[in-house]
Amino acid sequence: EAGDSAPQVPIPPIDPASPGKHALIAVDIRFLTGVNRWSQPSRSQIIVLQGYHPQWQVSQSNRTVTLQSPGNSSEILYRWTLGEVRAPVLQSGKQIFAARSGTWSLMDRYVLDQDVSNGLVSASCIGPEDDGPPPLVSQICRSIGDPPLQAPDHRRWGLWAMVIGPGLGASEVIRQIVEAQCQALIVPHAMEPSCVEGNFTNSGETCSTLCGLGYTASVQVLTCRDGTFEPASFSCEESECPSPGGIAAVNTSSACKEGSSITSGGTCTAQCLAGYLPSVPALACSKGSLSPASFLCEEAPCAAPFVAYSDPAGASCLEGPVVASGGSCTASCRAGFVTSGPPSRCDKGILTPAAPTCVPAPCSAP
Repeated sequence: EAGDSAPQVPIPPIDPASPGKHALIAVDIRFLTGVNRWSQPSRSQIIVLQGYHPQWQVSQSNRTVTLQSPGNSSEILYRWTLGEVRAPVLQSGKQIFAARSGTWSLMDRYVLDQDVSNGLVSASCIGPEDDGPPPLVSQICRSIGDPPLQAPDHRRWGLWAMVIGPGLGASEVIRQIVEAQCQALIVPHAMEPSCVEGNFTNSGETCSTLCGLGYTASVQVLTCRDGTFEPASFSCEESECPSPGGIAAVNTSSACKEGSSITSGGTCTAQCLAGYLPSVPALACSKGSLSPASFLCEEAPCAAPFVAYSDPAGASCLEGPVVASGGSCTASCRAGFVTSGPPSRCDKGILTPAAPTCVPAPCSAP
């Protein structure tokens, strides 16, 4: 039809709650009955073209999947299945959310399949490991808004989801895998749990291994890969003992002759600088601890030297067979002999002079 005289037929308003975008065509049907003569317009027809859901974004944090959309009237249909994503099973030819004929309302254009509608639940949305024969045998959850969808447990789970909304067909199916967590290993002499991070480690994250007191992990970090640790395990081995520190006059290379660390069950042989002796000759290592825990480096004493004409019945020094560092050795002379000169002084194991002397005693005047 043409010309300004053509009657104007208004487009019926669309329910503003509909989140989609639809193409509407208003058709005014009239018949040309003569020259510039038209019949009365018949009822206007509305042709509805399927609209589209707003763009959905899927994000995953740890073991939670969040579906986000700008729409405020959409619903989520979803379910978890163990291991992989598996869609619900319907009778042949059926669709979960399909267009129906004989409706004039955009809001009523698409409906849930009856089997699906009867099976909708609000919790326990876990499908079986293997779906049975049609009709629908697995549960589906229905949720409004943008809920965080938490994987049921630590195992590998597949999430199947779709979005439906008034006046719109179903969205594309969303398929998301949540990889399995790794459970802390049970290892002899390990702590419980054996990971610093706790009983479960998310896929892609690490477990810091944790052994009991006196034991050290053979592997410090395990990486979780979809339920399996890499490397697969570790052991807790008796800890080595570090050589003791903070000791004055200790050997500059190491306090222990065996080195800076001692194997559990081994011995640390104490060593000091020249002129010093350890307070204990050796320390035993057991599961990371030395016994005794440390030692001292003490100034070495001096052994009584050989002195000619000393008293054969005793030590050559009046002070005894051993002279402490800083002490003196006074010659112990036999009868008829006397000490000559000053006593010898002991300094860190060395006598100066090397030995005192005994000389014949002078005779007194008759």
